[in-house]
Amino acid sequence: MADPQTLQDETEQRLKTITAQATQVRSLIDGLRERVSSGDLATGQGVSFLEVKQHTLLSYLSNLSFVTLLKLHGQAIEGHEAVWQLIEDRTVLEKMKPLEQRLKYQIDKLLRTAVGRPEVPAPAPLATTDDPEAEPPTNNALAAMLAADAMANPTSYGPNPSALALDTRGEDPEDPSGVYRVAKQMPVRYEEHNDR
Repeated sequence: MADPQTLQDETEQRLKTITAQATQVRSLIDGLRERVSSGDLATGQGVSFLEVKQHTLLSYLSNLSFVTLLKLHGQAIEGHEAVWQLIEDRTVLEKMKPLEQRLKYQIDKLLRTAVGRPEVPAPAPLATTDDPEAEPPTNNALAAMLAADAMANPTSYGPNPSALALDTRGEDPEDPSGVYRVAKQMPVRYEEHNDR
């Protein structure tokens, strides 16, 4: 087990780090409040999904740090407002996960554009063979095939116009006019069963 003096020194160092970072966050938040009150940040149209997620994560981390600080000082946290705020933030973050999964492609596309990276190239089709004597692919080859799979690029799920074919059912190939002719149906006799 570690020396109590060493534990106390580590705890004091971590508390100093938390205090310094809290001061830094406080100054950033004060600057943000000034920008919102002066009208530099337009919030009249609402708040974006990413801003809500960012603020919720920040609130979650600050409340978690506060609860940790309370526990370090030996105070009870049961029923404390910070615990209830942690529960609320956690619930909001969990409710945001399905939305984030739906928006993942759009968010990734915007991030690639913002960073200046080009679009992800279309994946190469998986190489397959019908040769029974061919060697099975190695783990590296399988990993490469999976990386190039359609799951790697969501744009591959778009429509493929070349796969569309003309519907020629019911058309007479002998008729060059291209006019649709209704298929002739054979009459079928209906027999009624009176088993009642």
